[in-house]
Amino acid sequence: MFFIEKKIRKKVRLLVLNALIGRRDLANFARNNLTMEKYCIECGAPLGLFGRSDRKFCSQNCKNLWHNNKNSNYRTFRQRIISCMDRNHKILDKLIQAGIRSIDKNEIVSLGFSPGHSTSVTRYRTHIMYYCFDISYHVSESRIWGIEKHSKIYDKSGPLIGEPLVK
Repeated sequence: MFFIEKKIRKKVRLLVLNALIGRRDLANFARNNLTMEKYCIECGAPLGLFGRSDRKFCSQNCKNLWHNNKNSNYRTFRQRIISCMDRNHKILDKLIQAGIRSIDKNEIVSLGFSPGHSTSVTRYRTHIMYYCFDISYHVSESRIWGIEKHSKIYDKSGPLIGEPLVK
């Protein structure tokens, strides 16, 4: 049904244009405006006359390349942050395994620790507690102290796994 209505609308549009500008001018109008050649926005190849009229790409490969290039900045930014947080977690975990609970800030930064990357921050009395996944620590001007690993893991629903629900 929709296809028939679309054909009828197209014929009515052509009849109106024909009445307004004449048959010869209508042919020139159609030739100049309806057969404008479009080009692929990725590689610049002509799109041709077949396919959808609002097509932007010559192939699926060009479409994938364009979208991958468009999103690559976000992916690299996100991956850089995740790798920093992963490195921080490994450094803190090694310190805990070595029995070190407090370390000079300059010393941990020289190991590759990035103090600006943490998974969450909370205020604990007068200090600010930072978390790197399951490891918490406090930061002062010259030291990182109170490094602890928490064994309880949070579930998506909220309560701790392994703990009874408090009612």
